[in-house]
Amino acid sequence: MKRRGTIFRLSLLASLALVANAAEPASDAPPVGPIIDLPPLVVNASRDTTKWRYASVGDDEYLSGCSVGTTRSFIESRARMLDQLRTIVPDEFLAHLPTVTILVDSSQQPNPGDSLARDVLATATIRIVPNLRIDGRDLSALFIYIDEKAFAKTELTINANYLRFLLERRTPMLPPWLIEGVLSVHGQIDLRAEPVTLGPFVWLSLAESGAIARNPTRPRALLPAGEMFAPDVLRGAGNHDPRRVQTLQAQVGLFVRWALDPRNNARAAFWTFAKRASEQRVTEEMFFQCFGFGFSDLRDRLNDYLPLATKEPLQLDPGPSPKFAMPEVREATPIEIARLRGAWERLEIDYVQKSQPDFAGRYITQARDTLMRPYEQGEKNPWLLAEIGLCEIDAGTPAEALRFLEPAIAAGVIRPSAGYEVARLRFAELLRGQASNRFFSAAELASVVAPLRLALGQQPQLPEVFGLLADAWLRSREPAPPADVEALVRGAKYFAMNPAVSYRIALALARCGRRAEAVDLLDRGVDYVDDDAMRVRYTQLQAAIAGAAPAAP
Repeated sequence: MKRRGTIFRLSLLASLALVANAAEPASDAPPVGPIIDLPPLVVNASRDTTKWRYASVGDDEYLSGCSVGTTRSFIESRARMLDQLRTIVPDEFLAHLPTVTILVDSSQQPNPGDSLARDVLATATIRIVPNLRIDGRDLSALFIYIDEKAFAKTELTINANYLRFLLERRTPMLPPWLIEGVLSVHGQIDLRAEPVTLGPFVWLSLAESGAIARNPTRPRALLPAGEMFAPDVLRGAGNHDPRRVQTLQAQVGLFVRWALDPRNNARAAFWTFAKRASEQRVTEEMFFQCFGFGFSDLRDRLNDYLPLATKEPLQLDPGPSPKFAMPEVREATPIEIARLRGAWERLEIDYVQKSQPDFAGRYITQARDTLMRPYEQGEKNPWLLAEIGLCEIDAGTPAEALRFLEPAIAAGVIRPSAGYEVARLRFAELLRGQASNRFFSAAELASVVAPLRLALGQQPQLPEVFGLLADAWLRSREPAPPADVEALVRGAKYFAMNPAVSYRIALALARCGRRAEAVDLLDRGVDYVDDDAMRVRYTQLQAAIAGAAPAAP
């Protein structure tokens, strides 16, 4: 299946009419040099006259430079937006990352006369990208410029990239066919209609869909259901035909729509099937246990449903809306301003390093300035320390990062990425100058494993944490304790579809004596490996584990 996104991607939260797409130069003069798009750089705190307000809903935090009324309207609109999404996909199938949202009145947008633009005005024209969401490993951040007069008539909607992120970061991981199917259905929502309404289904093209709607007997080719669920359905030169790819993408969307249509009475069975498909390879027996019929019947039912789907819109009953309690919107404290602005500015560093690396240094300076000011004034809030440490990681100064990350995790801060980075840096130091076949005692590995255990007990669950735990115990002379072995078993369940960690977890499980789990993980994980050489390594390791003692890593 053609993937239209990756797990750690940038995504935007779209609205109908918040502000223009970018801040244009204030002058009528023609642009100087290339046009460079950069994320908003919040002004230095010493020159900031914004009256910041704070609110929180669960793990989500808001820092707003807008009025109390606009801030409340945004929070309420976001809640309605998520309620609409749950009409299509249950909450348990979405990732849950804490989100920092920064709202700024559009009148405060920078222009090319600000200090950032002046740095490069002679060689380029700067445009500031508004309404940007940047997704980190354990935190999402959103920056929006709001026209307060227009916002009262604005309704937020979820961008497909953000929905993809929520689906791809869920644990256990969701199979690609389900992600693509949900995205297809979400793309059919009629934003002007209530309740949630899906427009007529598009099969391959508008022309083809119209022809099927007019003539239900019109010939069309659907893929066998077994192929629709197969991870390797498009692998191999013979399976890249554009028509096959297009049919597959349309068919998974049709399947999800069919399952959500109340007339088919299949919604509960579908989500039971989806949950099982996230935990084990799809088989016809599993499908039958959920739906009461097999693959060939599914293909027939989808074929019969297609003319109806292309002809009629579909209304979905959202059910009773959960009660929404408006949070208190109050004046933000200095530490809240520094921490939340600093979190946003820290995430900007990686964004700019990838898109406009020449400007990364300016963003590093800005983030450090925001975060270090309260620290230098004596503030030792663990969340602030964690942000400072992660900022130094992004800035490329890991030794400096440990000075802040270690006391942050010692104080129990809930940031899995902080625990991971401490463990990663300690492990790198342990391995420095050592032979590749050197094994360590459990006591030597204790400083590496301890922060990983903290991260394993926090949300969200990060694949790199499980991968590093596997790496650590693969270098141990002593067996891993039962709790860590069970954590690796959990990682095998969560991330079988992630080749970056599944092979390493399988190696560690085999070495810990959990051969059955290791073989099962390799058997399922190989389906998601695109590299032929790596696929061979998966099958060789599986055979070695199943037949005899596993080879040394």
